[in-house]
This record gives sequence, structure tokens and C-alpha cells, in this order.
Amino acid sequence: YYIETDGQNSWYTSKNWLNDDVSICKWYGCGCNNFDKNIITSFHVKNFKSPQKIPTVIGMLTKLESLKLDYVNVEGTLPSELFCLHELKELTVVGSLEGMLPSEIGYLSSLKYLKVRKTSFDGQIPTE
Repeated sequence: YYIETDGQNSWYTSKNWLNDDVSICKWYGCGCNNFDKNIITSFHVKNFKSPQKIPTVIGMLTKLESLKLDYVNVEGTLPSELFCLHELKELTVVGSLEGMLPSEIGYLSSLKYLKVRKTSFDGQIPTE
């Protein structure tokens, strides 16, 4: 995620990212349920210096339960890989996203909390 969003130049805070001497659970924005396994279950990032798309690599965080891109300079659309995160319970996206609200959002069967602000989405949230 950090590389795909040019974190070195576009993040205000990037504490410990890509530091092999520090557990990924202590990288800025990352949270883990079990420090021994280094499995990221939450990812919370605030503020980019320049507009960024949500990278498709987000789909690699298969155990993610909480994703918060809050007060972030996010643009584009929600990547389809996001809808493969079946353990996601909380999704917050604040930014200049556009297009149709994908019906695939219904694939997030564990989702309990959805916050989408400052976007230009069209369409309705599926009932399933």
C-alpha cells in the first residue's frame, strides 16, 4: 500500500513503514490481533499530501476487519479487490470517490459499519 501510494512523498506520517526491524503491527496505520503472527486486521490512514487512488493491493489484506481512510485525499473508485475482504466489519472512506456505488459492496457479508463521506457516488446500498 505504502509503495503504491508513493508513501515516502505523499504521506504526512509513515512511522516505521518498510523498517524490517519493526513488526508490521507497529507500522503507522496498521493494527494486528496477534503480534506473533503479524496479521494485519486493521488499517487506518489519515491525510495524504496529494490525491491517491485506493490501490488494488488492499485485497491482499485478507484478514482485515477495519479499514479507515478518513480525511484522506482519496480519489477514483473503490477497487473490486476491496470486496474480497470477507472479514471486513468496518469501512470508512472519506474522499473524492466517484461513479456508481458498486453492488459488490453486498459481498462484504461481515460489514456492520459503513461510512462514506465527501464522495460523488450514485446508486443505492444493497440490502443484502
